[in-house]
Parts: sequence; structure tokens; C-alpha cells
Amino acid sequence: MQRAVLLALVGLVACVPAAWAAKPKTKTTVTIDAVFLASGQTHWSGDLKSAKKACKDGRKVVIYRVRPGADAKVGSTKGFKGLSDNGYYWTHFEMGAAPSGKYYAKVAATKKCRGAQSKTMEGPA
Repeated sequence: MQRAVLLALVGLVACVPAAWAAKPKTKTTVTIDAVFLASGQTHWSGDLKSAKKACKDGRKVVIYRVRPGADAKVGSTKGFKGLSDNGYYWTHFEMGAAPSGKYYAKVAATKKCRGAQSKTMEGPA
């Protein structure tokens, strides 16, 4: 009995450093800044913000349209670094006029980054 208790304590103590070593996921913010029609296509765009480059650069962004029941997936794109400043952005284009409504952007959580969802935006304007 004492041996079983001792083995259990050794196992517990061995797991504690691993739990302490687990790093929390880095916060990520995604925004939707524009939904508009131009040159026969609908354009969605926004920003990606995080303290870690891996949580912004090349990160998959999915755009949704709010509707009754499950929201409709419009499409997806990847985040990229802006050329004129240090920000990270995303843009998505679809041919034709998208239905009017509320849209939002979402990024899924990864091993190192938290997931995020933007506020909604009315469009296309």
C-alpha cells in the first residue's frame, strides 16, 4: 500500500513541471473593415493583430454572412504583411454582387494562437 501511494506521488510530481511549462496561447484579434462592390466584384478586407508573427502571417481567415440558422461561409483567405506599414491584413474577392447583409471574419485557434471573431459589418455598400 505504501509503495502504491509513493508511486502515485512520484507520478504526480513528475507531471507538475510539464503543466507549468505549458505556455498559454497568444491572443489574436481579427477585424472586418470593409465590404463593398467594385469593378464587378465584392471585396472584403480587415486586419490581423497579435504579438506573434505566426499568429498573423499566412493565418487562414474565413468570412461568413449572418443568416437564420447556420451562418453561410463566403470564402477564405490568408493574412499578409502590408507593404507600406508594419500591419498584417487580409482581403477576399468574389465575382459579382454578394447579398446584402451582415458579415464577419473568423480565425480558428492553432497550437500557439487563440482563435478570434470580428464584429459584424453591413455590406456590400
